[in-house]
Amino acid sequence: MTASKKILMIDDSQTDIALIQQWLTDEPYLFYASTNGVEGCKESLRIKPDIILLDILMPVQNGYDTIRELKKTAATKEIPVIFISTKNSTTDRQWGLRQGARAYLAKPFTKSDLLITLLSVK
Repeated sequence: MTASKKILMIDDSQTDIALIQQWLTDEPYLFYASTNGVEGCKESLRIKPDIILLDILMPVQNGYDTIRELKKTAATKEIPVIFISTKNSTTDRQWGLRQGARAYLAKPFTKSDLLITLLSVK
């Protein structure tokens, strides 16, 4: 049996969190969630996730500020981040990747899109 990877989703949408959690129920992932970037950074230090799914448009601290915080912290800088956002222009994607994200999924995306992306991120 494959060891479960820990996924931390940082997103202010409870609907999106519930959907992703449901999608990952039968997959080899342990799912955690935070509803803003400040709490997500704290949670990432606590649980040490293998992958972070990060929304961009959030109150308290947006995804760009959150990824910069994660990348400057020794304990979290190597954790792969996948941006998940409704921002879908080429500029948005390029900017997200320049901030240190390993991948970018535009909402709405399918379960298949998510699983393929999770498997491709190392």
